[in-house]
Amino acid sequence: MERIYNIEYDPHLVIMQIVFNFSYNAINTRITLMLSGDVTVQLPDDFFDNLDKLLEQIYEKINNEEDTYSILEKIACLAYSTSGNGYYQIQKGVNVFFL
Repeated sequence: MERIYNIEYDPHLVIMQIVFNFSYNAINTRITLMLSGDVTVQLPDDFFDNLDKLLEQIYEKINNEEDTYSILEKIACLAYSTSGNGYYQIQKGVNVFFL
């Protein structure tokens, strides 16, 4: 990404990179923990369907040169739901993730 920033810097791309990087790491960490036997945090059955929908939505927003903030927010919240505290919030009834 840094090479892209050298050609044409865009603060929105920085935000996108941070959200995608955080989300990838959070989801990957949870999957790794689950595969090792740690099932403290359960992913909802529709987790990956929701992720797929969000990725399709952000793809459309980018292609149409529309603002992507609302989709980035949803992706970050979906990723947060894979953390211990995010899962705790869900158990308390907090709507951490919304489509």
